[in-house]
Amino acid sequence: MYKFVTISTLSHLYKTAALAESLARHGHDLEVWLIEELPTQFEFQMPKSCQLRGIDQLQKQRLTPLVSKYTRQSDQLRWALKPVVLEQAILDGAAAAIYLDNDQYFLQSPESIIAAFQNYAILLTPHFYPSDPRTRGANWFEASYQVGIYNAGFIGVRNDAVAFLDWWYTCCTYALHKSYFRGLFDDQKYLDAVPALFQNVYIHQSPNWNFAAWNDWVAQLTCVGNQLRIREESVVFIHFATLTLQQFSSENHCGHTVYQQYITHLNQFNKTPISLTEPYFSRRRILNFLRYVHWRILTTLQD
Repeated sequence: MYKFVTISTLSHLYKTAALAESLARHGHDLEVWLIEELPTQFEFQMPKSCQLRGIDQLQKQRLTPLVSKYTRQSDQLRWALKPVVLEQAILDGAAAAIYLDNDQYFLQSPESIIAAFQNYAILLTPHFYPSDPRTRGANWFEASYQVGIYNAGFIGVRNDAVAFLDWWYTCCTYALHKSYFRGLFDDQKYLDAVPALFQNVYIHQSPNWNFAAWNDWVAQLTCVGNQLRIREESVVFIHFATLTLQQFSSENHCGHTVYQQYITHLNQFNKTPISLTEPYFSRRRILNFLRYVHWRILTTLQD
C-alpha cells in the first residue's frame, strides 16, 4: 500500500481538493491532515478520494513538542509536521508514503514515482535552479545554496526510512528559520545533508517531477498535444506555487492551457474566483525585495 499525504489549513482546502481529484484520475487517494479542528461541514463537497484527519490524531510524543514551539496559525507548524505525517503513514501500514504540498497538480500517473521505491528508500527532487551564474542572474544561481538544493514540497519515503524521518523531525524541532547566515531555510535546507547521511537515496534527475517556475527556465518545456514534455519525458506533476501561477498565466507560455485547466478546477471549489492580482506592497513582495537587497549588499562588499 502506498499513501499520498498532504497538510492543509481550512483556507487552502480548495487547492487540496484539486490535488486530490488530479490524483484520483489515476486511481490514488489523498490523506489530508488538517491543522485546524475538523468542522462538521464545508462550503463545498470534498472529493471522495480525500481522507480528512485532524493533527490531534498524530502521535502525542511527536505533536506536543511542535505545538508547544510553533502556533497552529504559523507556517512553521505545517512545515514541521511533514516528517510526522509521513511517519504516521508508515505506522498505519503503508509500504511507502509520498508527501505533497497541496498546491501541486498531477497531469500523469504517479506510477514512475511509486516504481522508484523498488530500489530506493528516500526520494528527493532538486529545484534545478540555473547551474550557470550567467543564466537568469547570479542571484538565481546562488538560490540552491541559500534555500536548499532539494524542494521540500515533495518527499517520498519507504517504510525502512524511519531513521531519516526521526532525524528530519529533530531538525524541525530544533529550528525553522530563514537565516542565510546560519545556513537555515525552514524545513528545506536540512535536506541538503540527506544523501550524505542516509543510504538508498534517489535524486530524480529531471524536473518532470515537481515541475515549477524555478526550473522552467532551464527545462526546455514543450507541448505535445495535451501533454507537457521535457525532452522525451512527460511532466508528471506541476508545483503551482505563486511564481508558477504568474509565469504560466502568460498566454505565450507553453503551459498556459494547463494553467487554465488548473484555475478552472480551483474555482470549482473556491467561491471567490482565483486572481493573480497582488498588491504592489504585499508582504511576500516586500520580504523578497529585502532579501534581494541584502544579497546585493553582501555581494558588493565581497567584490
